[in-house]
Amino acid sequence: MRKILYLCYYSEKNNTSPAAQNKVDYIIDTLVKTGYETEIVSAEIDSDVKAKGERKEIRKGVTLKTFDCLSNGNLIKRLLRRAFLR
Repeated sequence: MRKILYLCYYSEKNNTSPAAQNKVDYIIDTLVKTGYETEIVSAEIDSDVKAKGERKEIRKGVTLKTFDCLSNGNLIKRLLRRAFLR
């Protein structure tokens, strides 16, 4: 089985729009049906908590790889982050 990496925003916690989630699910289902082992590489998009990156199998032939992420926090932290990123 050949392996393919699919880069996207993917959340099992329904933090994305339903249309985006359905699109990603459709593409992944199509890749699996054509014989690819699929690895989803996604940034953790949960803005409420600090997230730990992990790799887990979400269904047969599909794994999800996420990265560490700090929460967005409050307004002051976001403004400071924007100021330092310029």
